Amino acid sequence: EEEEEDKEEEDSDSDSDSDSDESEASKSEAVNAEMEAYEKQLAAVVRMKMDKLNAAKHSKEVKRQTIHFKLRVLDLVELFARKQPKNALVLRFFLPVIGMVRVMQAAVKTGDNERKPLFERASGILNNRLCKLREYPVGEAEAAAVRETFDELMQRAKRATSPAELALLNSSLLYVCRAALANKYEEEEEEKQEEEESKKKKSKKSKKNKKKSKKNNTTSSSRHWIVQAYEDAAVEYVTKRRSHLNTRFFNDFIQRFPDLAWGMMVRLGGLCNEAATDFLRIECMQLLLTGLNRRNAVTDADKMKQTIVHLSVHVAAAATDSLTKKAINAKRQKIVLRLVSTVYVALLKLGEGARAKTAFAPVVGAVTSGMTPAARQQLRGPINNFLKLTNNSVKKDAGAKKATKKKQGKKRKLDEKESTEQSVNKKQRSATKNSNKKKHPKKKNNKTKKKTNKKED
Repeated sequence: EEEEEDKEEEDSDSDSDSDSDESEASKSEAVNAEMEAYEKQLAAVVRMKMDKLNAAKHSKEVKRQTIHFKLRVLDLVELFARKQPKNALVLRFFLPVIGMVRVMQAAVKTGDNERKPLFERASGILNNRLCKLREYPVGEAEAAAVRETFDELMQRAKRATSPAELALLNSSLLYVCRAALANKYEEEEEEKQEEEESKKKKSKKSKKNKKKSKKNNTTSSSRHWIVQAYEDAAVEYVTKRRSHLNTRFFNDFIQRFPDLAWGMMVRLGGLCNEAATDFLRIECMQLLLTGLNRRNAVTDADKMKQTIVHLSVHVAAAATDSLTKKAINAKRQKIVLRLVSTVYVALLKLGEGARAKTAFAPVVGAVTSGMTPAARQQLRGPINNFLKLTNNSVKKDAGAKKATKKKQGKKRKLDEKESTEQSVNKKQRSATKNSNKKKHPKKKNNKTKKKTNKKED
């Protein structure tokens, strides 16, 4: 029995050993499977990282190649503009180059310094090459392209996102204005039509009227749409609180083309009383001041006189309101006083002293009693200059009659002196003649001597 029990114990030990071996083998197999799965996951992660690194390197290379490619394209644009300035395709370069400058500038601001050479190159070509061309496309198709480009640039300027972009659009618009004025195709076509019509009509009056209308149409046909576009932009700038335009946009146009911009002076004068804010009103007055300072460049004298007379009413109303407001500081009021003085001087030069006196009487009252004491102290010089102008004009008007009377009296005195001198000179001449006769009597002729001898005989 004991032997049997020992055998049973040995069998049970062997069974337990076999079971433990099987369990260990199964555990090792599970561990191996887990390790294989983990290794696969690690390999996938490493592969993803390597792909990202390769993609980044590839993207950098692609970016570098695209930048070099764009630089070469800009070189071609500059070369084409230099060699073919009269080609209408030059007008198609402005909007894409401006868009490139805007995108590159935004990228540089975010820290992408790799695109900085592209931004500098594009802005340099636009400012130094395209906008400074002195030869322009001429012809029927070219005239249409000029106007289309002008409209697109003006619309883009009204939606400009930054002052830098607006400055580029401003310089581009000035070039297109020069191209429109240089392109006389529209004027020549209108002249031909008018000549044909004048040939059909035989009366001389109709011919004279046609010649007059010809001169007016040739100046207004190619310029009216430019002035109208800038007028609409000025209305949007002054009457709206939030506008993408600025004062420099209009100031450059007035300084470059004073004769052309003179057509929008009356509208600017009306906008002084329609401005959305006091700041925009003073800015509008600043534009009027620049235009009046360039009035000597205006070719039509009658038109200049009419506009100055119309401006006097609007400027006087806006100036009285601006000078009496406490919210406007002295620096801004100085612009108002300068504008008022220039308009007053212009009216005096045109011989409209009475009109200036009546129009600017409220301004004189606002200067003397409506302004604050602090503003008067700061603006003593401009105030004194304006008051001197008004006082001198009043004295001239009051003393004009006296001056005329004095002149008439002086003329009478001079006439009397001349008459007395003439009478005195006549008497002196007659006296000198008589004295000469007595001193040097005339010798008798031989005939008279013979007659006397005969009588004696």
